[in-house]
Amino acid sequence: MTLSEQIDEILLYVSQGNYIGISNDTPDLYRRAVSKMKAIGLIVPRGNTYDLTDKGYEAIESGSFEKWKDLIAKRESESKIPMVKIDNSIFGNHNSGNNIGQDFEVLPQIQPETSPSQNEKPIATHEVKMSTAQFIFWLFSALIGGIGIGFTISKLLS
Repeated sequence: MTLSEQIDEILLYVSQGNYIGISNDTPDLYRRAVSKMKAIGLIVPRGNTYDLTDKGYEAIESGSFEKWKDLIAKRESESKIPMVKIDNSIFGNHNSGNNIGQDFEVLPQIQPETSPSQNEKPIATHEVKMSTAQFIFWLFSALIGGIGIGFTISKLLS
């Protein structure tokens, strides 16, 4: 019997209202299974026995300990990659006109971690795509602003 199979057996046994305990005669595999279940949070001590936690019931509902571990790993991997969608957004400064964009997406690009430290989070950069019309409007606004500043400076100097 493997450790995972022993954990499955203990989960079912406890879910049926039975008591489990550790004594001098308890096999090593059983001890390791109970220890791992406590560490993961599948069971909590209650008096001389153990009760299932929400995680323990979830593991039973998943079908087995291994399926439950796969489910948790899948949930964690799905929650690590954010997707930001921006609709009808206004960006730019308020001095030279606003650029109005509709239905563009900011796609985070997660950089792979190069240091061995597990405490540092990956750096996310964002790429914003601008339509040709938006770029021309931005360029025109910058040009008009530059011309206005040029005339103002020439009037002040003369």
